[in-house]
Amino acid sequence: HNDGYDNIFVSFTLNGNKLTLSNQNLNQGLIVKSGDGNVSQDFKEVKLNYIIFDGKSDIPIYVVYTR
Repeated sequence: HNDGYDNIFVSFTLNGNKLTLSNQNLNQGLIVKSGDGNVSQDFKEVKLNYIIFDGKSDIPIYVVYTR
């Protein structure tokens, strides 16, 4: 997520290949409201779907990381 801030870390919980994200207050006033995703069996692809509140509005984020 290109939020304009450096060093923002979000914690997901991994259960099998499913990722879940609980509400988290981040630095700079950002809030992660909720999220989920999954990891491929070989860990070469991660898909995330989450919502960030930037102090004004909700920003839905969908990302795919591959290696």
